[in-house]
Amino acid sequence: MKKTLILVALLATASLGIQSCKKGENDPSLSLRSRKARLTGEWQLSAYEGTSESVSGSGSKITTTYSFDGAIEKVSQTTSFGSSSTTTTFENKYETSYVFNKDGSFKISYSNLDNNTRSESEGFWMFLEGNENADLKDKEAILLTYTKTTNTDKDGKVTTNSGKDLTNNSQTLVLDQLKNDEIIYKVNYQSINSSTSNNTTVSSTYTSTETSTLKKKIESFNNIF
Repeated sequence: MKKTLILVALLATASLGIQSCKKGENDPSLSLRSRKARLTGEWQLSAYEGTSESVSGSGSKITTTYSFDGAIEKVSQTTSFGSSSTTTTFENKYETSYVFNKDGSFKISYSNLDNNTRSESEGFWMFLEGNENADLKDKEAILLTYTKTTNTDKDGKVTTNSGKDLTNNSQTLVLDQLKNDEIIYKVNYQSINSSTSNNTTVSSTYTSTETSTLKKKIESFNNIF
């Protein structure tokens, strides 16, 4: 009887530990792998959708909606000022891959298959602590800190930026779902820029929201635990 009680207690403790892995809104209820083990590996962007809005100080507005199905990105952009507006649509064919390593480094590779341009971003990733003001649980989001970007144009010319040359050197990904073979993350961004001329201050704003889905490309045995 005593051994049975001990076994029940151990199982209950293990169950609580496994359930505590659930951080994101759509995380699996049970997982034997740590969040770091689930994140580590090579991933392919399989889908995303989002919107952005840019409003200038003069009152003009550009609204962009975009979606990606794993092969083709569809973009619709509407420019409006007052009562007039124009809308343009276009498509891009590209591939994007992500690599998150156990040592905290990462690489994001982008290839535009229409114009044969490429870009790579490198840096370090880390889980963020919980933040009640941002309604985030512990390890629900990761911070990407970029240290280097490399761009290759259609003629093969390579441009590299690092350190102070990087205009946006960090990004927060909120992990809505973190499974062994699939990640869904969200990004929200907002910026306000102000300029003063002739004692008049004009502000412009930019906001964007994006939801992306990644599928694991290769499962390494070393990443199981």
